[in-house]
Amino acid sequence: MKEESKAVQEGAKTALKGIEEAEKFGKFLDKVMGDGFAHLGSAFSDWAQTFRYENLLKLVDKIDSIHKKRKIQGKLIPLLPKYVIPILEQASLEDNDDVRLLWAGLIANATNPNKRFEIRKLYIEILSSLDPIDVYIINYLSDESLNEKYGMLTGVKLNAELISENIEKNVEDIKISLSNLFRHGLVIDSWEQTLESLDRGYSGFRVNNPESNIRLSHLGRILIDGCTTA
Repeated sequence: MKEESKAVQEGAKTALKGIEEAEKFGKFLDKVMGDGFAHLGSAFSDWAQTFRYENLLKLVDKIDSIHKKRKIQGKLIPLLPKYVIPILEQASLEDNDDVRLLWAGLIANATNPNKRFEIRKLYIEILSSLDPIDVYIINYLSDESLNEKYGMLTGVKLNAELISENIEKNVEDIKISLSNLFRHGLVIDSWEQTLESLDRGYSGFRVNNPESNIRLSHLGRILIDGCTTA
């Protein structure tokens, strides 16, 4: 009987913890979605059953921390369900902290009344396709000091090989990642084509081009700014 009693108690504790976590998540949705949360109705229950609560609660903690740091609790701009649902669906699958931090920044900035940042479906699509190494590279490329170290003034080109050396990642992984980032329009190759380079058969974005001078694109900088947690 004692063993059965203990089992019941442990089951009750687990259930209570689940209820507390669900309530915490529900309060969070109410804050970022406003009236839109109530309009979801029974559809939300079906959708919520697939959520990975552990990842989502970590995301909630990060967003709450950003809001507290910026002192904007209670002043948030509600997001439309058409944005919140796909964001949380994708973020619930993410277990890497660096990638999760971008999702947290996206929501925190989109709900910030003091920051002019309009969320777009494009941003959600791009973030959902980024691997940790992709995030590592775009964070590295966002450093403004790179313009002083690499380019026409120094004659040193920031190609895939050099990026690999600087961030200590496998060069083939870097090339694959750069191809993905270019596919989404987040990076550009600012190298200058010459008659000599034309003979080498290089054109446009080529990760194997030693003359490449890789930078964040305009879209890349907007996305980084939109996901900043500073």
